[in-house]
Amino acid sequence: YLRLMHIVRDSTLFALDSFHESSFADDPVPGWRELAPTFGSLFLFFANHDLMHASQIFVVLRLLVKPVVF
Repeated sequence: YLRLMHIVRDSTLFALDSFHESSFADDPVPGWRELAPTFGSLFLFFANHDLMHASQIFVVLRLLVKPVVF
């Protein structure tokens, strides 16, 4: 899973680097408008997506009374 995560992250960064700044305010692809009304908000969603899942895992670990490990 980590290898796949890095592949997706590298692809997202490549897309971000090649994206024209004036297009960030444009509407994203159909089906994403409710979640991310602009391409800029779509890139922010991708950036925060891993953190969202990490926090979900943290909640499960706390419910299982597992120790906090940093």
